[in-house]
Amino acid sequence: MEAVNSALSQTLRDDMYEVIVVKNFEDSVIDSSLDRLGVRSIVSREVQVGAKIREGVNLAQNTLITFLEDDDLYAPERLEAVAQAFADDGVGYYHNSQTHIDRYGREIQATHPDPTHPKQIKVSNQVKHQVFRSRLNSEAYANTSSIAISKDVLLPWESQLSKIRRAPDLFIFLCAVTNSFKINRFKWIYAIWGYRRAEKLFT
Repeated sequence: MEAVNSALSQTLRDDMYEVIVVKNFEDSVIDSSLDRLGVRSIVSREVQVGAKIREGVNLAQNTLITFLEDDDLYAPERLEAVAQAFADDGVGYYHNSQTHIDRYGREIQATHPDPTHPKQIKVSNQVKHQVFRSRLNSEAYANTSSIAISKDVLLPWESQLSKIRRAPDLFIFLCAVTNSFKINRFKWIYAIWGYRRAEKLFT
């Protein structure tokens, strides 16, 4: 519910986006809370993480998709930043930096970009393969909750997406690299990498 509440507590007008929860369990307390908040929720019987993502994407009415894992949070300005990034019709993929917190909300590690690099990198289709090799690397895709993508980029690969067992962030990024849209990467921190995963990485 912390993840859901962070998605609902955005500076972006609430009539500009929808929240869909895909989970693999039923819980009367959580389900009633989601109903009260007006959040659409489904119980997935799929095993693969990619298949669960596909279910959520296919339910979404909007053409722009962004993800939030249950142990992550959005910064309040995150969706507004995503909307601004996609204001350029040619953009098909977006990624922002993130910070890591512990179970008490204390920062463990933040991604502090190289100050010599611009805070925003917009990559055209013509050069993105070359740029990917030289600069984008894992900073362009790490953490699914830091990604937004156009349905037009992702859906041509939905059958392959359904087979993804792990690292959906890398797969989603590769969909963008192989498409004809631009890539827009912000180095602002708009996602908070949740404590459960962070503790596994840094303790």
